[in-house]
Amino acid sequence: TVKERLTDPPKDLTAAITDNLKEVNRVLASLSRPQAEGLGYNPGRAQLSDEIGGLFFTLDATNAAPTPAQSEYYGVLQTRFRTTIAEANKFFTQSVPKLNETLRRFDAPTVFVGKPIEIPNQ
Repeated sequence: TVKERLTDPPKDLTAAITDNLKEVNRVLASLSRPQAEGLGYNPGRAQLSDEIGGLFFTLDATNAAPTPAQSEYYGVLQTRFRTTIAEANKFFTQSVPKLNETLRRFDAPTVFVGKPIEIPNQ
């Protein structure tokens, strides 16, 4: 949008947008595997969403209580989930407002984000 509205965007503005996009990609990469280019399998490392899905699949596939190893793995994933969501919330509450200040200085449209993600108590 900035490129469409400003023929020659100021360097401060493009730097702020570029830095923000890097942070967005870093947070997204910790949550899920990046999309593969074109068709085919993306051999990248499984990320949090894949690991949570994998644990759910193994638990759902049987009619038995979770094994001690599965329970331990759940605890590990729960800790990673809380940390990753806290990073995303920090981005929403700190980085986006900072970017919006820069965008306002140059009369560019701002970024809207919703409320921070609530982390369940369990």
